[in-house]
Amino acid sequence: MSGAQQSIRFCTACGSQAAPQALFCVECGTQLLPATQHARTLRPAGVRVGGRYRLLRLIAMGGNGAVYEAQHELLGTALALKETLATDPAAVEQFMHEARLLARLDHPVVVRVTDSFIEPSGAAFLVMEYVAGETLQHMIEQADVSYSVADVMGWLLQLCTGLEYLHSYRDSATGQLHPVIHRDIKPLNVVLTPDGRIKLIDLGIAHVATPGQATTQMARAVTEPFAPLEQYGAGTDVRSDLYALGVTAYVLLTRQLPPSAPLRVARPQELRIRAINRTVPPGVAAAIERAMMPQREARFPTVEAFRSALERGWVTEDRLDGAAHHDTSGLWGTLRRVFVGTGPTNSSPSSPVSAGNLMLAERLVELSLIHI
Repeated sequence: MSGAQQSIRFCTACGSQAAPQALFCVECGTQLLPATQHARTLRPAGVRVGGRYRLLRLIAMGGNGAVYEAQHELLGTALALKETLATDPAAVEQFMHEARLLARLDHPVVVRVTDSFIEPSGAAFLVMEYVAGETLQHMIEQADVSYSVADVMGWLLQLCTGLEYLHSYRDSATGQLHPVIHRDIKPLNVVLTPDGRIKLIDLGIAHVATPGQATTQMARAVTEPFAPLEQYGAGTDVRSDLYALGVTAYVLLTRQLPPSAPLRVARPQELRIRAINRTVPPGVAAAIERAMMPQREARFPTVEAFRSALERGWVTEDRLDGAAHHDTSGLWGTLRRVFVGTGPTNSSPSSPVSAGNLMLAERLVELSLIHI
């Protein structure tokens, strides 16, 4: 990042970069706010913010704000700081309220929020743990990087556990249910750590929802085609994260972007994952395609239901039979005995594993023990 400051404007509707004097966004047509309400200034390396954080480099910048790698001056630890796009006092106050709740989250898949503060200038920051590794977006874009359907399944199941935690979160201080909706799930916000773990990052536009209600405000930026139709203004809920997770799975398995939700409503079309990647099991493809339905009522009601469908589509008796044939006394032989018994007559060769036994499969895949 250059030491000279730059003034960059972004569309608050779609997050696209806008020319300094533009009146409308060239990508979505939204009228742009005056530059004084809409500008974002890059901060040079070496700047201290919050009285104790030294900025090291710009990691990313978009319609939601800028993310920097920083160092805690006293502790010497690496952190990620996100400066939000919010500027009006009400939005900043809401941001600080939700940041305090986000700081109470504790799950191995979800990045930890450790601090938040407002500069004298009014700029609001969220401080998060710094996660080393490569984003899934980076892996998709590298033609020489290969991964299997089994790898993707392991990543998806880990993401499901993280989202189930967020969506069922109860405030430890009050015991009240406060579902946390991420609202920006995409491969760019998922990091694969060097030890093979998945980390969901960037909680900068996450929203702490009222149980049973959708959010009342549009997210400050949406990322096509990962944003569901309702994120353009109708209000988001847990099924909105499910849509974005489904699109993330689609992109990982096909290395292609599907049409955006508004386009699919205007021009209805079926998404056929197996037409692009025949190695994806039919049940897995069907679960992902349902999660990506433009109408939220047509999707799974919860991420937990989606996870169960993925597991049923993935761990089937014929798959276990094929693996256990070469490993009768090892992991796969044990799995087959746990899931379907010792003999081949317990169920039809291609019937799905019973739902009651699926949690073991989830944990094994999550721990990267299953490789097909």
